[in-house]
Amino acid sequence: MNNNKTHIYFVPGLAAGKEIFENINLPESRYTLHVISWLIPSKKETIA
Repeated sequence: MNNNKTHIYFVPGLAAGKEIFENINLPESRYTLHVISWLIPSKKETIA
């Protein structure tokens, strides 16, 4: 049997927070979950 875990990355939309993934329950023995959070830009930060 393969002991490698599958990595799953959750990315919320612009109008949603990471909390939308709280009720997703997958077996920890098979999956590693990663939730990507949006960074809040500084006031003078540009898009470039």
